[in-house]
Amino acid sequence: MIIGTFNGWNIIGMPDSPGIRQVQWDLTDLIGEVASPYSGAAQQQDWMTDFWQGMMTLPPMSADQAGRWRGFLAELRGKLNVFPLSDPYGLTPSGAANGEPLCAGQNLSRARVLNTKGWAPSIQAQLKVGDYLQIGKRLHMVIGQDVDSDEQGDATINIWPSVREGPNEGDPIILNNPAGLFRLKSNKRSWTVGPNRLFSVSYEIKEAL
Repeated sequence: MIIGTFNGWNIIGMPDSPGIRQVQWDLTDLIGEVASPYSGAAQQQDWMTDFWQGMMTLPPMSADQAGRWRGFLAELRGKLNVFPLSDPYGLTPSGAANGEPLCAGQNLSRARVLNTKGWAPSIQAQLKVGDYLQIGKRLHMVIGQDVDSDEQGDATINIWPSVREGPNEGDPIILNNPAGLFRLKSNKRSWTVGPNRLFSVSYEIKEAL
């Protein structure tokens, strides 16, 4: 079912049940490298492009349960449409997450540091390295160091991947059930059915860019 649009893409709602059993996340950075054929010494070029990829695996399902997922995969129409996805094992932050954080100032597209405000003041580890957050329709992860708020309730966050669409002053930062937009990595969708009549489904994904 279409639940919205973004950047001209139709967003397809994912079935609620059964939930994803196993997640493989692949962090991908586009880094060029030129190596000397004589010394082996290499130079790297950061193309400032980074994105999520991965594999989602569902538990064995009955025919009725599998029908919803098969319908979802069909409605995606291969790589055409997109869907929101969270890490089912990272739905809440491990840090204090005290306050109502908002984007602050100008955060440019492709920035790797996010300026924020609205935290409870002077609290250490508002977010911890590895915690997720959502800006707009994008999923990000805290990297580098834990996030402490200062006496004004401001904080800077080192994030991965870099900012996609530069957020506006006051845009909310979502910490609970953060999600991003993804699409299938291939146009081909498959499932298997065993002799016990249970369905098995897994699919590769890539962040919608």
